[in-house]
Amino acid sequence: MAIFEWKSEYETGVDEIDYQHRVLVSLINELSDLASNQFDLEAAGEVFEKLKSYTVFHFATEEELMGQYRYEERDHQAHLLQHRQFEKEIESVQQDFNQVSVEDCNVILSYLKNWLINHIGRTDKRLAAVILAKRRAEPVPKSSDNSGHSLPQNDDTVGQWHPFNDEVERERYLAIARDQMTGVEVMLHELETCLGELREYCDELARAEPRRASDNAYMQCVQGTYLVKSLQGKQIKLKEALSILAQEEL
Repeated sequence: MAIFEWKSEYETGVDEIDYQHRVLVSLINELSDLASNQFDLEAAGEVFEKLKSYTVFHFATEEELMGQYRYEERDHQAHLLQHRQFEKEIESVQQDFNQVSVEDCNVILSYLKNWLINHIGRTDKRLAAVILAKRRAEPVPKSSDNSGHSLPQNDDTVGQWHPFNDEVERERYLAIARDQMTGVEVMLHELETCLGELREYCDELARAEPRRASDNAYMQCVQGTYLVKSLQGKQIKLKEALSILAQEEL
């Protein structure tokens, strides 16, 4: 029987956060299964390593959302403090994991479960309430240039929106498009570099030092993910600007 049963009361309403919480619960249950049956310390250590790595990834996701939705500074810092403290705790546990007994493992499982439940209920739901309120107020963030014009969100609005009074206006939007294109090119180069390093770490993982290679490869994956997300945002802005230029008539 699973030690940690997912309940609707744990849902925050923010899909990406809830999905990652479910993954963490699944990993805790996977570790519990190993402690409940014939205890395999090596297998349990591998699951705990996955749990630790995914926790870091999950915290990074939440922290990116805090910045994206301009989370209130005091709550932001309090949330970060909880993340950093928990990371220290699981790092400490991992260092001694090769010596844990079944009883120790059950104590660890109880701690993980209780910490996650409390963190979701007291901290993540506070963050989620802010995110959901801002998403309802402005479901599709609008982009704008320095002139104060809001760029259209879809093709239906383009024909009704006429920012170009003269060639100067057109050149302004061309400059925006060129700037976004430059940003995309720079980020593509960074992404290629990141993925190249990731491939090297994967090769290393297949050879002599699996733990160090695994940690480094994971961090490169996280960095690559953020670069891809940022690149997608740049592409959206570029498409908006180019759509205006293509359809606007002076």
